[in-house]
Amino acid sequence: MKPLPAVPNIEFDPASYIDPHGRLGWVDDQPIRIIRPASRPFYEGLFEKGLIERWCAQNVLVESHLLKPTPDGGLAVKHTRIWPTSYCVEWSPSMLKDAALCTLDFAIELADHGLVLQDATPWNVLFDGSRPVFVDLTSVVPEDNKLIWPAYGQFLSHFRNPLFLSHAGRGRLARQMLFDHLNGIGEAELAGAAPLGLKLRRPSIALAAMIKAQIEKRPHLQTKIRNVAASQRLGPSQRQRAAFLGSLRRKVEGMRLSSAGNVWQDYYTGIPKDVDRQKKLDTVERVVRGIGPESVIDLGANTGPFSMIAARAGAKTIAVDSSEPCMDTLYLSAKSESLPITPLIADLMSPTPAFGNFGDQFPGLLQRARSDYALCLGLMHHLHVAGRQSFERIADLLGRVARRGVIFEFVAMDDTNNEWISAGREIGYDFDTVRGAIATVFPRIEILDSDRTTRKLLICEK
Repeated sequence: MKPLPAVPNIEFDPASYIDPHGRLGWVDDQPIRIIRPASRPFYEGLFEKGLIERWCAQNVLVESHLLKPTPDGGLAVKHTRIWPTSYCVEWSPSMLKDAALCTLDFAIELADHGLVLQDATPWNVLFDGSRPVFVDLTSVVPEDNKLIWPAYGQFLSHFRNPLFLSHAGRGRLARQMLFDHLNGIGEAELAGAAPLGLKLRRPSIALAAMIKAQIEKRPHLQTKIRNVAASQRLGPSQRQRAAFLGSLRRKVEGMRLSSAGNVWQDYYTGIPKDVDRQKKLDTVERVVRGIGPESVIDLGANTGPFSMIAARAGAKTIAVDSSEPCMDTLYLSAKSESLPITPLIADLMSPTPAFGNFGDQFPGLLQRARSDYALCLGLMHHLHVAGRQSFERIADLLGRVARRGVIFEFVAMDDTNNEWISAGREIGYDFDTVRGAIATVFPRIEILDSDRTTRKLLICEK
């Protein structure tokens, strides 16, 4: 047996403070989990039995390796870093659904070994490209002898209830409500936010909200319910727990999700026939393959044709767009090809800020999404005209998300797509003005033809 590596000095994540079994920290962007001495025998046993290795091989748990014990008798575990870090407030409905199924699949696997997940929220899942991965090892605990699943309430408020809203075409509302990372969407919130049609099809939504409200008004009833649960001598069997989780999984799997369509979902089908669309695709592919970036962020990705070019060239790719249907379409396409693309729903005019406990538990999108190269194609006029951002501000944005360079598309004033955007004010710019602003951040610029005479591709590097 190979000797275990030493435990390095760790900077603990400030968000990792409440888990009774351990804390998560970082060493040079490498996640390290320190398990407390009292919990060491249990988790060390999972490694010795080969269960951790099995779950990692099944792709339900993030890859995990033992380090040497800590000086105080605890246990150190090194996890493979998953990039990018994304949160459910940025996921499309299909991504949230797959994260829910990933959680349930792991819970079902655990039930066969007398184990359960002590919590079940989207914050325990990251997307490795288009594949959800459960990342919270210390959520795995011995089975509870009283409850069929201690995390069931969390699963409802953080997965099922948001999916109900997404099923009704209210995915945007669900994402906004999930910023309440501790409580998710409770029964009362779901009943208030659900459209009438959903409540008529699922009368249990209103009924559950009413029952919970009545219980909350009666503290003595809450105490009585807890005492009755604690007095039970026989808890659920492993078979009963697995059957319950399997039934829940089938219900989630059967959910049909709805994304309200918009004009941008059909953007590429509306390009005029005289435009040589393939020329732009070929040029971008040639440039990306020539650069060979390890990571790319595609800004205003739409349904992702350029994200797919980057991913097929070997780059881990983040696709960002404010359109839910576009990002959901791209996610399903990337998933079908197992492409390393993580689509995120975000408005660049108001990207996901830092949030959570004390406003900094979860870093903002621009901090998490920094990549080697950025793609900014067909987006300039949206940022400048509709977004009212100066070209200096646009250059600053690109400099913050791209470490090395950007493929930027200039869109002239007389481009037909500018007719789609109502500025409400006088607009005036030219190529030299735009190039000059970009050059303040990316001084090396090569100019190539795009797919029409009113556009140019600028290959920019710092």
